[in-house]
Parts: sequence; structure tokens; C-alpha cells
Amino acid sequence: MLIQKQDCKMDVDVDKTIEYYREHALCDCPACRNFYVQAETALLKLKEFFSELGVDISRPDETSWDVVDGIADYFFVAYTVSGKVLEYDKYEIDLQDGDLFLNVVIDDHYIPNEQKNEYFVISVYGINLPWVLDEPLPDAKPFMKTVTEVKNSFWSKLTKILFKKAEKSNNIHQPIPSWENIVEWLYDKDLDAFRDEVTRVIYSKDKSMRYVILKDDKGYFTYQLEVIYQFNEEEWQYICKDDTTLPAMWETYRGAGGKSIFNSERELLKSLAFEPEYKKYFSGDEI
Repeated sequence: MLIQKQDCKMDVDVDKTIEYYREHALCDCPACRNFYVQAETALLKLKEFFSELGVDISRPDETSWDVVDGIADYFFVAYTVSGKVLEYDKYEIDLQDGDLFLNVVIDDHYIPNEQKNEYFVISVYGINLPWVLDEPLPDAKPFMKTVTEVKNSFWSKLTKILFKKAEKSNNIHQPIPSWENIVEWLYDKDLDAFRDEVTRVIYSKDKSMRYVILKDDKGYFTYQLEVIYQFNEEEWQYICKDDTTLPAMWETYRGAGGKSIFNSERELLKSLAFEPEYKKYFSGDEI
């Protein structure tokens, strides 16, 4: 079925998507369960957005979260849809849902899931929900280390099989390096992946976040805010080949990047200084 959401055109197998959400495994961590029990009633516009696609809003494939002062901040909540995105590789849609301003990103990147069909990913950024479970709040964690491990996911099952095969073949896995070493190793890594010219990189106080300032071929400036994502134990043992394999990567933070275009780098930096992430995680000396 051809479905269009604003400029995004999708070829969706609605029946297979509905079937997938009836059967796929869920994470059992407290923050995910806090999301499951209130998503349908707290996110009515998002539920309406997903309903035409066959997606069950209360059964996401993956979440990343932190809990502060009784509020669960879901850095992203990701879903998969059976089908494919048409025309372009990525779309961004802004959605006002009650008091929340959501950024919905539709693209073909991979997340841990149990899809057996061709699929694409819809990631939602900007969801904040109260803590409603009758149990203690989970310990607050730095957001760059909080991507939820989906224990019963396809990825988990696959890597467990690979571990057994590796053990039988006497392969020796490398231990995960310390967080301090990871941050040091990733400094200035992956900057050559950008299509536009990188004119400046601004790092957070602990070097685990960075603003990448970009200039396109027409002379306009934009930016991307990135954080370090560290692979979990299963992911690391699967991808680790030798001592040169990196145990983490840079990823876009909550869809931040490419939304604003500036005529000059100076104009961009002035705007950047007012961002809540910049005020919280950066020293202020970089601008």
C-alpha cells in the first residue's frame, strides 16, 4: 500500500506490520515498561500517525532513555515498518503532540529488531513521560551509555548463536576497553563520512559529544550534534575482529542536525550558544 506522510512516500505492507507487532519480543526494563503502559493515552497524535502504517505505538523495537526528577526522557523510541521508503533515503517530520514537540525521522538504517521482511525505521525524538510505575525509579545514567538492550531481540539471539560458534572454534574475544579509552580513540573519528565540508568541530566538556559544523557547496552552514554510542557486550563480541576494531561510534543525538541553515558560521555559533544541550554539556569557551 502506498502511504504518504507530508513529503515522505512509503510502500507499506500493513498486514505484515500488524502481524509483526502482535508477536515481536519486548524489553522488560523499567523505563521501557513505563513507556508501554502509557504510550497509547499520552501520545495520541503519534498513535494516529502510526495507526495507518499498522504500527503499535506501545510496542517499540528500541528505546534510549534517562530518568531525572520523576520524568522519563526518551532520547529516541524506534519502530520498524514492513516495506520501504520511496524516492529519498531519509525524511524528517515535526509533530506537535499535546505539550510535546516531536521529531519523527524515517529512514533505512538498522536497529535491533525481529523483522523477517524488508523494513524501514521510524525513530521518534523528544518524548518525555512521567514515571507511573509503582516501583523505584531506575538509576539515572549518562545518556550516551543508555541505549536499551533488547534482551530477547533478533540481534541478541543471533549473537548468542555466534558466541557458541566462536567458542567451539576457540576464538578469543577482546575485552571492551574502558570508557576513557573509547572517548580518546573516537576523538575526531568519522568526520570524513560527511558529504559537506567540515569547517569546525566543538567537543563537550568530557569529549563524548560534539557539534560538527558543516558548509555546503552553496556556502550555507548547518550542524549536527553527535554523541558516542558504545556497543554492548553482545554487539562488541560480534563485530570485534582484531585490535583495530573500534568499540563505539558517533551517532546523531535525537535527530539534531540539518534543521537550520545559516548564512555564516558566526550566525550559526550565536544560535548554538542558546541550545539547552550546549548550555548543559559544553563549557562555553568554544564559541
